[in-house]
Amino acid sequence: MDSFDSLGVFSLLEKIFQIDRTELGNFVPNENGITNLSWSFSVRGDKYMFRYPGELSRLFVNRQIEYDAYQSLISRGIQVSDELVYLDPHTGIKITKFIENFKHPDFKNISELSRSVHLIKQLHTSGIKVDSVYDFKETFLNYEKSLPVDFLNYVPDYTLLRKKFFNVLDELKIPADPVFCHTDPIPYNFLLKEDRDYIIDFEYASMGFYLFDLAAMIVYGELDKEWLHVILEIYSGEAPSSDLVSELAKYVGITSMIWVVFYLGGIGTGRDLEIQLKSAYRYASLYLEKF
Repeated sequence: MDSFDSLGVFSLLEKIFQIDRTELGNFVPNENGITNLSWSFSVRGDKYMFRYPGELSRLFVNRQIEYDAYQSLISRGIQVSDELVYLDPHTGIKITKFIENFKHPDFKNISELSRSVHLIKQLHTSGIKVDSVYDFKETFLNYEKSLPVDFLNYVPDYTLLRKKFFNVLDELKIPADPVFCHTDPIPYNFLLKEDRDYIIDFEYASMGFYLFDLAAMIVYGELDKEWLHVILEIYSGEAPSSDLVSELAKYVGITSMIWVVFYLGGIGTGRDLEIQLKSAYRYASLYLEKF
């Protein structure tokens, strides 16, 4: 618990909850985070989640946008997120009520994928607007600044993939009227319960095209190409056109390449980063192949 003292966590929690340190307990680290440190803890019998931003995430995440996203969801009564207790838009420190008895979805399970897509669509159709539009090129170049000197040892054909990435960007259809997107819909950010489902962690939320979120779910769920058609039909309720499937495939290619540079740059702090890099690289290679 020495790290808690050095980070000032105990003092902050005493101030927020107006309690003595002795009333804090049951601190358990969360192993699923990629860019942040987090723990569950209890106060007077109630359980919460505490997030402390990772060092590199501070350089790439606009915490004010995350704060605005939560406030917009609350003010509009859109009950899809975890319950916010505290969020400092300057430090990124966040506290939410702990959600019990949930499971993370398996996107290869049609029912669980459908429930997850339904949550994403609620965001897209919410009418929420935040002061950030996702820019693929800018995001890619920012992540690229963190690449280590030996990154070619991990992705030897990086230069070719990079060229194909920008070729796809030139062909991409960017909508004139973007919608509110989560942009980080990994299975760990969905919590499915018998009575209600949740989507959490809006630190990368921005305005964008709905296909971006669906493409990210294809990559994070490690879904094969036939799932492009499936996820689009789940989303719209009707069979998608071949042009729409092809457009989604382009989004899968650029999304996976952005995650390649994210993992190569060591921006994440979670476990299994090498496995995640290999998965993102596989999708980038597959979906950027013809470009």
